[in-house]
Amino acid sequence: MKNISTLFILCLVTTPTIAWSPFGPKNYNECIIENMKGTTDSLATRHIALACANEFPDSTPSYTPPEPPPKCKQRQLTTAEKSLVKYGEVKITGYGSNVLTMPVYNGNDKIEIHAVTIELSADNIKPPERYRTSIKYVGPIAPLSTGEITTSIQVIPSKNSTLAITSIETCD
Repeated sequence: MKNISTLFILCLVTTPTIAWSPFGPKNYNECIIENMKGTTDSLATRHIALACANEFPDSTPSYTPPEPPPKCKQRQLTTAEKSLVKYGEVKITGYGSNVLTMPVYNGNDKIEIHAVTIELSADNIKPPERYRTSIKYVGPIAPLSTGEITTSIQVIPSKNSTLAITSIETCD
């Protein structure tokens, strides 16, 4: 009988903490904290989270996806609003695919910049090419701040190229 009680106590002590034990976690958060220590493998962390969720379904936090940004009606900036937008040095980089980047300072105090359309002209570019640069991946350029527009371009402009900003858009 003594061997059976020793075996029972040994099983309790060596049982993984995700399984029930009087010394184990009492809820999902404790289970995660206790079992994730030292875990760096993403597959292992998913299995631990799933095991803790199965063990403690009442205390498992629910996931609420973030709300999508509100849709807005885009409009062109007025001449006065455009006059407060400043541009930095244009850079063209890339191997095989050419990427044009340019810093943009939004000097407006109440307007975000959501898109910029540029026109690239040069002797080797007939007709001039237009590129609309949406700023959706990094978010709009906030009032009184600098952001960067980036777009892929089809050809490498020559030294006598000109770059014109044909439109700047914001949301109302």
